[in-house]
Amino acid sequence: MEPTNRRDFLKHASVAAAVAGAAAAAPLSFAEVAGADEKPPSVPASARVKEHVVAHLRDVQTGEVAIYAGDREITVKDRRLAALLYRASR
Repeated sequence: MEPTNRRDFLKHASVAAAVAGAAAAAPLSFAEVAGADEKPPSVPASARVKEHVVAHLRDVQTGEVAIYAGDREITVKDRRLAALLYRASR
């Protein structure tokens, strides 16, 4: 693994957080284009992010993404989210 400096880490973390936020707020038409059978999760209009959120794409093939929110780590498997994060980082 290559060494990462703070500037690169923050740049990539910002892109990942933006993509994760966009994926969470994606309209139904985007889900239909992506071939999803389920409705995307709804986000209340009053929803606000109170702490930094960082997404770490661990494995593109399996869709494993670690999400860091404040001092918590949540691991999810979502191939669509992984693909969005991968494309955003290119």
